[in-house]
Amino acid sequence: MNYVAYLILRRLRAPLITLIVIYSISVLGYVLIPGMDSAGNAYRMSFFEAFYFVLSQLTWAFCLYFSWPSSVFISSTNSW
Repeated sequence: MNYVAYLILRRLRAPLITLIVIYSISVLGYVLIPGMDSAGNAYRMSFFEAFYFVLSQLTWAFCLYFSWPSSVFISSTNSW
């Protein structure tokens, strides 16, 4: 079993590192770029809030993309 896991992780090393780097850049962007609250005051996300927001967006996109048949997804996004 360890040999199989080692083979899988060895093949997925570059894609996993790429995903971790992209995820880290996204979280850092949300932390560094200020937003506005409803009163117009500057608001900065904490690392936990940014991590949660990116995770929830990725989960929603994953569920949306893989839960529908591809023909429904493509026809609903291409309106021309």
